[in-house]
This record gives sequence, C-alpha cells and structure tokens, in this order.
Amino acid sequence: MEPTLEDILKAVEFIEYHKKLGARVYVHCKAGSGRSGAIVFCWLLKSTKMDLMEVQDFMRAKRRVRRKLYKQPNVLTFYNTLHPAATVPSHVESV
Repeated sequence: MEPTLEDILKAVEFIEYHKKLGARVYVHCKAGSGRSGAIVFCWLLKSTKMDLMEVQDFMRAKRRVRRKLYKQPNVLTFYNTLHPAATVPSHVESV
C-alpha cells in the first residue's frame, strides 16, 4: 500500500524536524524502493530545488527505486501541494 498524502506530509515534517536538529534520519520499508522511496522522493522535492525528473534521476543514481516514482499519484499530489500553480509536464502525467 502506497503512503497517503497525509502519511507523506507527516513523514516529510518528521524528516525536516530531525534534520534541523542535526540528526540523521533512516527511512525504510520492506523493499526500500516503493513506499520509502516515495517518502524520500517527496522530501527531496520539498528540501531541494530539483523537479520531478531530477529527483527521479538523482534517486536512481543512488540506489534501486521504482523507475516511475515520479508518476505515482501520491507523489504528484504532493508535488501539486508544493507548486499549486505549476503544470505537471505531459510526459509525467499519472498512469
């Protein structure tokens, strides 16, 4: 089961809080490529200036994650909360 938008918002807030304290944060799930990948993906969207494809490429360069995390509906919904006026490029639209 994919994390809901509420789950993502809570997790991103948790990560940001602990990072501000100088702590390291370990994000995991059973396989470490889908659910935890979505959480880290969304945190990177919020904490960097990277766009959807840049985050996808960055994460895939670091470890095995789903090839299309950037297309997951929960990730796109989170992206739209960060950039309400932005239009998601047509090549990124949800499946």
